[in-house]
Amino acid sequence: MLEAGNLFERGGVAYSHVFGSKLPPSATLARPELAGRGFEAMGVFAGAAPAHPYCPTVHMNVRFFMASGEGAPVFWFGGGMDLTPYYGFEEDCIHFSLLELGCRRASRPHVVASQQREVDQSSSKP
Repeated sequence: MLEAGNLFERGGVAYSHVFGSKLPPSATLARPELAGRGFEAMGVFAGAAPAHPYCPTVHMNVRFFMASGEGAPVFWFGGGMDLTPYYGFEEDCIHFSLLELGCRRASRPHVVASQQREVDQSSSKP
């Protein structure tokens, strides 16, 4: 945890790692074949609130889930991030979109082609 800094009023990072003998029903609605499997989940939260109003607030939660049991383990990633500007600047939004695009590309490379075109078009505007 960071508090009362020159750049950030407050910032922090937290980590969690949990286990369970059975996935909760909400986790198996879309994939009923995973019902009854054990699980492991890890998450990281990072957030920063700036001291200056021209610097946006940023926070992110990322998670890794793994279901184990019969057959090979099944795993997936989840989470998100957001940028909360006090004063909006288009270049901040473009940079943030590139960060999101990099995360999507790393997790699902086949999804990003149309999104890359949108970012390219946005960054070429005068």
